Amino acid sequence: MSIKGSIDIAWEFLRRIPEYAEDWKLHGNTSGTHHHFDPQRQTASDMNAETKWGLLRYVDPECAADDVFWAEGLSRRSFRVLLSNEGNLSIETILKKENIDYRTIILNNGIYCIKVFNNHGYFQFFVNPGSDTEDLFNRYIYISLELNSKKNNTDVINEVLNNKAKCSSLSEDNKLLLIMMDSLNKGCSQREIASHLFGQETVDNEWTQDSWLRSNIRYRIKKVNDIIRQRYLNYI
Repeated sequence: MSIKGSIDIAWEFLRRIPEYAEDWKLHGNTSGTHHHFDPQRQTASDMNAETKWGLLRYVDPECAADDVFWAEGLSRRSFRVLLSNEGNLSIETILKKENIDYRTIILNNGIYCIKVFNNHGYFQFFVNPGSDTEDLFNRYIYISLELNSKKNNTDVINEVLNNKAKCSSLSEDNKLLLIMMDSLNKGCSQREIASHLFGQETVDNEWTQDSWLRSNIRYRIKKVNDIIRQRYLNYI
């Protein structure tokens, strides 16, 4: 399975978990097509995705992370904002910024989740539009980018808008974990996995019962199993 992108490593892990793919076929493989600027809507089946996987909506595991929305309470890159009819930062200003893309989902309770992203990172903000949904994007976010009390949230916003987000690169360790997940899904043995990661010559020379190499592979497999047991949520 190829790597679809580096800004959402949690999704790269989740879409490789066989149980998620099976769950998506059972519950999530019924959504119609939509224009990417049209709001998506959370379905009854999607509520299962939130409870079981931390997603607000089922997403095809073959897709990139563009349409992936994470549950508000689990994600460090998500926050709720108030809307105002005046201010210095409108939703439209953010969404029309150069090199910015976005997706929107309307939750069952009427809350809007707007995901803002580019090649450097992403953030999600949750808003209650009230009865005025037609003029939503023209309203202002009631949050000052200068307030120290909002530093964590504003840092996330500024990192993405200024193309400096920390999630824009994939670490070598995570790349190796993704390779391991793909290899395990293909039914590869530990020795075959070691060959993929370290080369056949190293395996021929070092693959003994108590070698550092076998210990290294066992450790990495343990990390993969931890990820499968929802440790991927640590990355959101």
